[in-house]
This record gives sequence, C-alpha cells and structure tokens, in this order.
Amino acid sequence: MLEPATASSQQQAQRLAFPWMLITDALLERIGFRPGQQVMLSVDHRVGKITLSLDRNYTIAGRPMTQKQIRERGSPRLD
Repeated sequence: MLEPATASSQQQAQRLAFPWMLITDALLERIGFRPGQQVMLSVDHRVGKITLSLDRNYTIAGRPMTQKQIRERGSPRLD
C-alpha cells in the first residue's frame, strides 16, 4: 500500500528499505527486456495506467537526450 509522501521524517526513517534497482532489473528481465536495453516508463495517473516499452529514441520527458546524458545513463550511479 502506498503511503502519503507527506510522512514525517521520523516515519520515513522507520520504513523498510528495498534494493529497488535489483528488484526493477529482475522484473524487467522476467517480462522480456534484456540487460542493457533502454526502457521507457510512462505513467498516466488519470486512469492508473503504467506502460513500459523500449526507448529507441533515448528520451527524457519526451525530449531527446544529449550525448552527455546518454553517456551518463550508461555509467553506474550511486544514489
């Protein structure tokens, strides 16, 4: 169940943490995407629809990515 984003910092500190990238990678591979493929996630909050598709154009919010963004996308990120 999703909780409101306005939870206090004390409530946020008590939440369990999950390795989201590992979970997401495993899920994408299970539904047929291959490692290294660029995936576009589209959310339509009005009807509660999430769409996953190949991102052949390398876009962010419908805008083409710069070469710098493409290079950074391929490198590991520490969040």
